[in-house]
Amino acid sequence: MRHSLFAAAVVAAFVSVSAPAQAQVTIGNNNAGGNCLPFSCVNVAAVNRQQLQYRAGAFPGALTIGSIGFSCSGPLGDCPANVPFASSTFTLRLATSTRAMGGLSSSSMDSNLGGDAQLFWTGTLSGNVPTSFTINGAAFNYDPALGNLILDITWTAAPSVVNSYFDAYVGPDIERLLGTGNTGGQYTLRYGLVTTFGPGQTVVPEPGTIALLGTGLVGLVVAARRRK
Repeated sequence: MRHSLFAAAVVAAFVSVSAPAQAQVTIGNNNAGGNCLPFSCVNVAAVNRQQLQYRAGAFPGALTIGSIGFSCSGPLGDCPANVPFASSTFTLRLATSTRAMGGLSSSSMDSNLGGDAQLFWTGTLSGNVPTSFTINGAAFNYDPALGNLILDITWTAAPSVVNSYFDAYVGPDIERLLGTGNTGGQYTLRYGLVTTFGPGQTVVPEPGTIALLGTGLVGLVVAARRRK
């Protein structure tokens, strides 16, 4: 009996090491005309902030967000070849929202962010816009039971050569607030960029490492039997 319990523990340990991390969660679907903000838009000097709020009920459960992805799959979302990202510095923040869907404040965009607001990533996006891209950042623990999720993006306004239109969505799961500084100027209910949240870059053991671990665990089982 003791050997059986030990072997079960060995199998459990092996499975826990080799099992994949949490799956990605995509909010929205490509059912609306694409939108170029904020990553590739011409003449956006009057706007340098965008908040996307995602409905808590669209998430299957709590998750750790380590990556955020966007795409332009066409024909509604369209990223022409050889079109560069906007020459801007982008700053992405994540927060559990203090607002209900349909209740974002335009007078103070900062007040829409909950107390757990966190810097996710800041930097530039170089090269041409691909058909999809993912930004990996600092892990953010999100629990839908505590409220909706907000992705707050600010950028230094700089026009690109041609617009690239990213997949956009019309529906109850996303809403968008555009503004400058701390003031929102355009609030669009039931609309926003299709967004994929993932666990980010996770270190997965290579097959050789897993095999070595398995060999070591088997050796422990044999040693335990010999001692008995």
